Amino acid sequence: MKLSLVNTLSILLLLSLGINVCQAQLKFGYYRGKCGFNDVEIIIRRVVAARFARDPTITPALIRMQFHDCFVSGCDASLLLEGKSSEKTAIPNLTVRGYDIIDQAKTEVEKVCPGLVSCADIIVAATRDAIALAGGWPYAVQMGRRDGKVSLASNVDLPPPSISVAQSIAAFQKKNLTTTDMVLLLGGHTVGIAHCSTFVNRLYNFNGTQDADKTMDPNLVKKLRTTCPQNAKVDNFTNLDQNMYSSNIIDKSYYNQILMKKGILEIDQRLALDPATKNTVTSLAKGYNFPFLFNNAMVKMGAIQVLTAKKHYFVVVLLLVVLHQAKKPMWNPSCLKFLSLLLHLSVVTLLVSAEDHGNPANEIVELINQNRTSSKLPKLYDSAGLGCMALQYISECTGNCSKNNTMNCRPPEVDITEVYAPNCGVELPTVGIISGHLLGCHWNDLSPEQAFSSVLIQNKQMLTLLLSKEHTEVGVGFSRTHRGPNFWCALFSSGKANSSFVLEGGQGIKQRSGCFSGIDLPCSTGTRRKLLFSEIFMAVVLVMLLSCSMES
Repeated sequence: MKLSLVNTLSILLLLSLGINVCQAQLKFGYYRGKCGFNDVEIIIRRVVAARFARDPTITPALIRMQFHDCFVSGCDASLLLEGKSSEKTAIPNLTVRGYDIIDQAKTEVEKVCPGLVSCADIIVAATRDAIALAGGWPYAVQMGRRDGKVSLASNVDLPPPSISVAQSIAAFQKKNLTTTDMVLLLGGHTVGIAHCSTFVNRLYNFNGTQDADKTMDPNLVKKLRTTCPQNAKVDNFTNLDQNMYSSNIIDKSYYNQILMKKGILEIDQRLALDPATKNTVTSLAKGYNFPFLFNNAMVKMGAIQVLTAKKHYFVVVLLLVVLHQAKKPMWNPSCLKFLSLLLHLSVVTLLVSAEDHGNPANEIVELINQNRTSSKLPKLYDSAGLGCMALQYISECTGNCSKNNTMNCRPPEVDITEVYAPNCGVELPTVGIISGHLLGCHWNDLSPEQAFSSVLIQNKQMLTLLLSKEHTEVGVGFSRTHRGPNFWCALFSSGKANSSFVLEGGQGIKQRSGCFSGIDLPCSTGTRRKLLFSEIFMAVVLVMLLSCSMES
């Protein structure tokens, strides 16, 4: 007996199927339900909060740690690994702090959830919490990273303080980060310090001129020369944000400082001068949304080259490869029956493993629930909500809104009376008459995690109410007096499904035009990862091929 062409073709088909669908992803609430009723993120947050109370400088320390970890070989906690030539030993990492915080958080998590939570996830979560404690806006982070096993100092290639803007843009682009992402992440210098050795060249003999860098404010030069004497034996330091009132606060002050020629590092000052970044810096300095945008950039950085869990159906692929390479073929009737059953199960697994993502209402509910008290989790009753009603509304109002989002956004009255109200289950003539209790609204087009972290969580009293309730519903609506383009609202009810929402069997609203599941809407079904017909067809063909692959 020998391996036939059809056997080989079958192996290749399955290998193709496995590679095509096995794309594990980070997700919100990754550890929910995996550690009993213990909330991993709350455990980490307690550790960080206790340390922050004693030492607020952990915020810049953890921001720097996450950057140094993610920017080398991805967010895999390889920076934590010990070794004579590990990443820790690289010169840029010699001053990285915060390892003990991660160790402590890991220890506490292991007590209730042994062997499951990765250090890579802990770094990202701890940094998030430290940012919020330093005056930044809280935000949700996705979990599911695996820890790396390789850590080499030779792999460390971090952007130096003297890098040009063009070189920095190129370095960030290699990590799939945009120029705006770069400017935002460098805004992390709104907290933290810089040692004299990283900028002393700007004070005395900049580029061989025997003078200070002319792009630095003369008064700042004078001040820094006192802190950093020429040829000093001690490597002193100064705040990266020279605003004495906010040097430990996550805010936009950094951008104001560099516009006033008070950037400490060379790259900081260049951001305010280079045509590629100057407008972004100016916009951030004038605006009020830096904390929100900074959070987004941190989340994006936290997804660089992550290692995620492998789906178990790769076992099928590896099994067939082993069989293919075996000196003594194993293609006998009993083996084929086993393989056929295994393949059938793998196809079912693939179909079931497709997850539903992207629906705004569903995802906000999920984000809210992951922050609930554990005692309420078994009693949840979640409405699918009205997410895309707002998205259809904004699509109709594009280009018709005034700067304050009032009056000009007016869809046809028939849409309100015959589509939104009866099909989506709620019409809001005014905000005040919403059935249930309004927790938070936002008049911008926000992603679910942003709506949660940037709106709901800002009101601590309302958030406390939310966490104490058994029922959560998320909806969107519009007011005739204030027609915001995307009016997110989160509501709760104390014992029943909110009467403002039309439910069908507890599964959510009817699938009609005007609601999140309308087939004619671009956001109708989120981004469900479905198997393509060709993939399912390949799996079926594969089973058929294997069933007749014996050669006598």
